[in-house]
Amino acid sequence: MTALKKTCESIVDNYIKGTPNGIHVDKESALVWSPSHFTWMDTNYPACTPRVGYPVEIQALWISALRFLGRGELADKALDSLKRLFKRKDAPGYYDCLSAPGGESAANAVPEDTVRPNELFLITLGILDDKSIIESTEELLVPGGMRSLNAGNRLYCGVYAGDEDTKRKPAYHNGTVWGWVFPLYAEALVKTGACSRSSALSLLASSVENLNAGCICHVSENADGDAPHAQKGCTAQAWSDSELLRVWLEISR
Repeated sequence: MTALKKTCESIVDNYIKGTPNGIHVDKESALVWSPSHFTWMDTNYPACTPRVGYPVEIQALWISALRFLGRGELADKALDSLKRLFKRKDAPGYYDCLSAPGGESAANAVPEDTVRPNELFLITLGILDDKSIIESTEELLVPGGMRSLNAGNRLYCGVYAGDEDTKRKPAYHNGTVWGWVFPLYAEALVKTGACSRSSALSLLASSVENLNAGCICHVSENADGDAPHAQKGCTAQAWSDSELLRVWLEISR
């Protein structure tokens, strides 16, 4: 734990100072600015999901790290900014990213008009207890997975196939279904009291078709956003497997 804490201290200190690759803390809001395609949505043809600026899951991880290190004042400031700047005014949930390609402050950044599963981290990391996040991300659900972008968005690509650069990369995080984020939805349901543990386990059980196909007893990396949601990518993806197991055990306790 001591080694982990020292590593976390170094990360936080250098984010505050600013890193050579551009990551820095916006002094006005205490939120973290991230360069283009620095999140898990990292395709680069060029960046198909750049999310440059203030991605919501980065803020959730940042606030969680500050709390872990006992830096409550900075954590509270970042949380206040998140509530003020990320909360959608005309729809449930929170913005996925505040776009700031020129390094603008969070207050001057432009919210992206997208619905993605990343706002679930606000619940699963204990940052917020807000059922509107569940309402917002519900439309992304498919059996055993979640779309990476809402189907009504102009960037939505429902099939992950074809040429790598011009077809698959643009679809990779713009509609393609992912297995690893799906358990977060069930976890969020339980943490907010939106449903019973047994109901959340029933939702997780919709992964059974994925587990019984491809590489048996493993969850694939992703699937098509469009029905019938054909499995694609790696047939036995570690983070898909581990998140399903982690949340299943957590809910079953």
